[in-house]
Amino acid sequence: MEKYSLAIRPSDEIVFKVKQVKSLLREESRTFFRSQNSEAHISIFEYEVGERQGRVIANTFSRLVPSLRPFVINYKGFNHFQNGDYYTFYIQLNALASNIIREYASIIKKECRFRLKNRCSIPHMSVGRHLNQNQLNIAYGLFKSFEQTDFCNSFVLRKFNPLRKQYDIIANMPLLGTDNSKGQLNLFS
Repeated sequence: MEKYSLAIRPSDEIVFKVKQVKSLLREESRTFFRSQNSEAHISIFEYEVGERQGRVIANTFSRLVPSLRPFVINYKGFNHFQNGDYYTFYIQLNALASNIIREYASIIKKECRFRLKNRCSIPHMSVGRHLNQNQLNIAYGLFKSFEQTDFCNSFVLRKFNPLRKQYDIIANMPLLGTDNSKGQLNLFS
């Protein structure tokens, strides 16, 4: 079984800034936290399937994603949510972008017959996951604002690399706002 993720990769400038935020949090908290080494992204779906099913799902995405319209994402500061005794500290998106991402996820999920784990009920860009209360306090002490604007014109398909223990981008799928139902693109023929 292979692990995959459909996500939004922000601009190189934002990827660099998020890397700096993660690095500073790591230095100041002096402890490991999940997501500290992952490249900045907004997860939409995750799934674990065999190679053959992975190709089928990728081809479904490559047919659906071009029909979606590009959109603007405004990143508006930091927030967190709790998972049991731990916290995820993240960069939040404006409400309009969050709603578009959830709508696009709903469209894709309806068309895809495979089990996809929806990761965008609260669209966000993680800084650190599985933080304890002390690490969360340090994060809020270090970071007061994150105001950036980005134009999302593609989704990326990522595959987990067990050697690096990170996801690698294996395909970039443009958002074109076109009807692509007649001519399916084949990423993995």
